[in-house]
Amino acid sequence: MVSGKNEKHILPDYITLDSQLTGVNRDLFNEDMGEKVTFLSSELNIIWNNINSRDKRDYHTKSHIGQKCFKAYHGRYEPCPNCPIVEVIQSGIPYNGVQKAPDGTWLKVSGIPINNESENLLGVLYLSFDITRQKLAEEALLLLKSEKEFRAIFELASVGIVQANPNNGQFTNCNQKFCEITGYTKKELFKLNFYELTHPDDREEDWRKFTAAVRSNTNSYKNEKRYIRKDGSVIWIRINAAFIRNPDGEAYATVAICEDITERFESEEELRKSKMLLAKSEELSRVGGWAWDVAREEMIWTDQTYRIHEIDPDEVKPLDKGYIEISSACYKPEDRKKILKAFKDCAEKGIPYDFEVPFTSCKGREMWVKTTAEAEYSKGKITRVIGNIMDITKRKHFEETLEYMSFHDQLTGLYNRRFIEVEIKRLDTARQLPLAVIVTDLNNLKLANDVFGHAVGDKLIKAAARVLKSSCRDEDIVARWGGDEFAILLPQTTKKDAETIYNRIIERCSVVHVAEMPLSMAIGLSVKTEPEQKTDDLIKEAETNMYKNKLEQSRTAVDRIGKTLLKTLADKSCETENHIRGIQDIAGKLAEKMGLSSVEMSRLKLLAVLHDIGKVGTTAEILTKEGPLSDAEWEKVKEHPEIGFRIAKAVKEFSQVAEEILSHHEYWDGSGYPRGLKGEEIPVLARIIAVADAYEVMTSGRPYKEAMTRDEILSEFQKCSGSQFNSELVEILMQVFIENEK
Repeated sequence: MVSGKNEKHILPDYITLDSQLTGVNRDLFNEDMGEKVTFLSSELNIIWNNINSRDKRDYHTKSHIGQKCFKAYHGRYEPCPNCPIVEVIQSGIPYNGVQKAPDGTWLKVSGIPINNESENLLGVLYLSFDITRQKLAEEALLLLKSEKEFRAIFELASVGIVQANPNNGQFTNCNQKFCEITGYTKKELFKLNFYELTHPDDREEDWRKFTAAVRSNTNSYKNEKRYIRKDGSVIWIRINAAFIRNPDGEAYATVAICEDITERFESEEELRKSKMLLAKSEELSRVGGWAWDVAREEMIWTDQTYRIHEIDPDEVKPLDKGYIEISSACYKPEDRKKILKAFKDCAEKGIPYDFEVPFTSCKGREMWVKTTAEAEYSKGKITRVIGNIMDITKRKHFEETLEYMSFHDQLTGLYNRRFIEVEIKRLDTARQLPLAVIVTDLNNLKLANDVFGHAVGDKLIKAAARVLKSSCRDEDIVARWGGDEFAILLPQTTKKDAETIYNRIIERCSVVHVAEMPLSMAIGLSVKTEPEQKTDDLIKEAETNMYKNKLEQSRTAVDRIGKTLLKTLADKSCETENHIRGIQDIAGKLAEKMGLSSVEMSRLKLLAVLHDIGKVGTTAEILTKEGPLSDAEWEKVKEHPEIGFRIAKAVKEFSQVAEEILSHHEYWDGSGYPRGLKGEEIPVLARIIAVADAYEVMTSGRPYKEAMTRDEILSEFQKCSGSQFNSELVEILMQVFIENEK
């Protein structure tokens, strides 16, 4: 948005007002409108008037434009005495009233001040309507004494005249014109009242105003409202009513003059809607307009242009800067030079321009704008430059977001595979050699998802991303290659330097835990040193080395995870080493009496360690809670066999007891969980661990529960025999119990 150095900061009134009167708006004042409409400047110069305001001899011309209104309309050389328009200009307050013109006609006059956004007066909209007939009719109604004379004027009047009872609104008399206005015959009207003719939405307000006027002892009542004609159509009418009162001041009759103002009202409403629509369209589209007069070096801005610049129109002059200087200062230096040159080329050579650039408003708000311009010609010469400026900040931010999303991983914020595939081609030049590639694979992500849920799995991925990013240099490119895989491009990096980064990643992973899971990654490295080496082969070599590393550390990783989970379980619950040894001891004695093989004995020993491993997914607050658990807490505890099953399935060394871990809370009568197994459906080792675990808890107690006595233990197992526990196992346990007492 630009302008020139010699422009006028406050445009002449006639330019400012005339620019607001589009062809559509003028037609609204011209077509079938009874009023005389004139736009006057603050010096009473006629800026524009409609056909009704012009001399009948030259109504197709604009001969009045520029003349003083008192000269053009009344042949005077100075303002008319008590001129209401002068009063409007001086006070800034709208005027509505009746005036008698110098030629003797009576006029209904309205003067409406037109201000700019800063409430400075630009001019006056002057509307006048010849009401001589109505005035004469009103005077006639009051002055005529003879019924015969009154009847003649009453019936011949060009306006509707009606008489009604002020107490109930019942029509008592009317002329033919009123019948034409309403569509009813006199006979039909005399059965109605004006309340029934009034539109339902206007009835309450109209009746309230009318009755208030009757009670206030005023002699007149005026209103504009809607009537419903006999055919159902809606019309707007203007009512001027006079009350006839007795000596005591009581109104016993109402005489009203009614005019059909539907066309005028619809014209005014259409004008109002058009203005609102134009203003709203500009505001919603965020498109500001401007025009540069080449010859005068003058600029006009629309309201939206001022809004985009965040400057008040009245602030332009005090700043002592031209529109060009104000607008160009909002652009960055490199863009400012480009736009000023483009503006000059457009004004001088007619070359259009279209830019999308950053923009800082006069109040410091940063945004993006689209600024365009093209030249207008007259007789082969450039006369004006017309331009737009549009706030495109939201669109730009959306485009930037799309671009970011297309090259970045949503979860980690790292680059994605698409970006790194583009970058590796860009870096595949001799200048970037040696080019190193590191690929990594996150260990046990599936285990984290299965045990703790995908939220923890996502945290594990984010933690890996942070370790990789912090281990690399600013110029290195770190990307999420796939679900649990990452890739790093290290341009101009020797194998020794790449190994330093490789070892840094391993070191930093070793101290990171997410929830209960240690962070562990398999890593592969390869380096391209010769231009003829293919980048595809480079990545394949790094992946091969990564898979080798994964195999080498798989045993270590499993042991680390197993120990971590067991330690976590011990920290948050009562699953101590003594508890585990106690279960192993009693379970071993039960298994020995049952004659189990050494292989089964080995599995039973592992099951004693892992049976409650699923409780790592349960909070310590629940596991150590004193007193009964709530329903929700109990449901959470009941999840641990399934979590333990998933952990065992994910770790090869644990998978041999996965089914027993899942089943160790099943009851002999089928009332246990999680699957409701019954009797022989329950694996043997799970039955043994269930009995051994219960026995160890009863004999050792818990921080929140004391150990049970011998008799209490015997009584509890006898009570649960055949329901919770296998009866045969309970009998064997009793034998072991007695033997231990000897």
